[in-house]
Amino acid sequence: MESEQAFRNLFGAMTSGIALHEGICDSSGTTCDYRFLSVNAAFERITGLTAEKVVGRTLTEVLPDTDPFWIETYGWVAVSGEPVQFEHFSQHFGRYFEVSAYCPAPGQFAIVLSDITERKMLDNDIRAKMSLGIRTSIEGVLCMTDLLLETNLSAEQKKYLELTKQSSEPLIGLLNDILDLSKIEA
Repeated sequence: MESEQAFRNLFGAMTSGIALHEGICDSSGTTCDYRFLSVNAAFERITGLTAEKVVGRTLTEVLPDTDPFWIETYGWVAVSGEPVQFEHFSQHFGRYFEVSAYCPAPGQFAIVLSDITERKMLDNDIRAKMSLGIRTSIEGVLCMTDLLLETNLSAEQKKYLELTKQSSEPLIGLLNDILDLSKIEA
């Protein structure tokens, strides 16, 4: 009894969201939904889903428009018994989550959930700023290369400048792709 209370205190005091679920399978044995069995206070704070509103209910009852990724991933854990760890964006919550999921009993899965939205946004911002800075520098090199190619240079000098230009141009496309990815993720 004392150890059970200690566990409840630990479970309730954690800053990571924790939830226990049971998978619900269709007639072919594929997980098609899952039921909330228990959630801690951090899960409630992170998701806004209270234990009162979710425990005993299925995901599709609580969030009917949920991304199938969640059911498929967690279903695989419940059926295979293999743990997974991933980062994923939730459309419903408009947040990025880092999740560890494992199978504590056949047909069940538990998750440890952290909101990593601020970190992802900061990562995207840093990536965008770095890419923009590098792109600006390479564009300066390309501009100077073009100007130098219009001057009186030896054939060998022009050859080296053309190589510089050919080597630098693909980097602009790569950096533009990184900037576009940062915008999409933001």
